[in-house]
Amino acid sequence: SDWYDSQPLLKTAAEAGDRQAQYYLGEAIRLSKRYITMEAKKWYETAAEQGDLYSMLRLSSKDDLCRYMGTCTGKSGEQWRKQAIKIARERAGKGDTQAMIVLFTANQGLGWLEKAAEAGRRAVFRRECIYMPISYMSMAAVRPMSDIGLRKPLKLDILMQWEAML
Repeated sequence: SDWYDSQPLLKTAAEAGDRQAQYYLGEAIRLSKRYITMEAKKWYETAAEQGDLYSMLRLSSKDDLCRYMGTCTGKSGEQWRKQAIKIARERAGKGDTQAMIVLFTANQGLGWLEKAAEAGRRAVFRRECIYMPISYMSMAAVRPMSDIGLRKPLKLDILMQWEAML
């Protein structure tokens, strides 16, 4: 499976300190084992300590097996959630569209998604070519795959609609 095959490369980058690789390694481990293992949690926490909002949201999940088993250690899910929302609000206030999406994902209101779309529309519009990030949705967190360079061209009819809105 891709989740197993990706782990050695992700682990190399994660051990070198790449916070996105740390998040994705945690995801790969979680998805291959079907729950957050101690190793997955370690990588989420490592990325979260570097400010990765998606890791903080994953750590705030109420569906974590350790919560049911009573074996969770470290910060509580609620603490991670509060930290994610606080940092996301600070970043969103500075125009960070990813932070706006995190706020929407954390149930802070549809307005955040609308703000992210508006800010993103302004940022990605170029007359010669327009691209829309492909989103990878994973349970409680959304992380655009554009973070790792994947993009998909929009269809001409959508381009014309966007152009009419500008």
